[in-house]
Amino acid sequence: IDGFTYWSYISGQNKIRLDGDFIRMNTYATDSEKRTVASGHVIAGGPVGVTDQYNTIGNSIFAYQNPELLALHNDDFVGQPLTNDPTNQSSQIWTGHTSNGDGVVALFNRETTTRNRSLSFAGIGLMGNVNARDLWQHADLGQMSSISVDVPPHGAMVLRLSKAASTCHPQSLTFNPIADWSYNNPPPKVSAVASSGLPAQFEVAYGPATVANNEVQPTGQPGTVYVVATQPGNAALCAAI
Repeated sequence: IDGFTYWSYISGQNKIRLDGDFIRMNTYATDSEKRTVASGHVIAGGPVGVTDQYNTIGNSIFAYQNPELLALHNDDFVGQPLTNDPTNQSSQIWTGHTSNGDGVVALFNRETTTRNRSLSFAGIGLMGNVNARDLWQHADLGQMSSISVDVPPHGAMVLRLSKAASTCHPQSLTFNPIADWSYNNPPPKVSAVASSGLPAQFEVAYGPATVANNEVQPTGQPGTVYVVATQPGNAALCAAI
């Protein structure tokens, strides 16, 4: 990613393409990290070099097979960071446009704690409200003119922005506090309330734990666990995260 960021100033359509070398998804700790890796390669305009083996790829294959992300690759998309200085956190926000004029925004978090990533879409030439679609949730987030989101450690969000009318109604999602917990007690449960009344889904984005049946199950190692709650919406409701 340092290389993608720094050398971005010479990359682009009909220019040099940045090759991030081969990827072994099975070596990453969480599904969130795997999505981030795939997103980084595609957003930088480079190839996605699969080098997992048939006996190692396991359940990591999903990260290579996101049709909405690969559509950017097939469209010859090349994004650019807000700055090519890898030490500046603004370099973790990438933008660009597809061949039909849609905007693309990728928000990365390379840090080990949650970080906020914010962007006004007017800054990339999209004035007023646009329809934002989350390419990993495969769901519309509704009409908006900017984005401000807390991205978990080593996580990423990729949005495609279009002038198409949004047909979904927004909903909100509130993550309920988790009570103090001692390691030897039963695993703590997580819960979130969606304004739509639909059930939330949970995923460990970073840290030594897994989630099963809404229980956070530590792996026995020290560290802070970051859990993301989502509600994917439906035909009538926008997604929430």
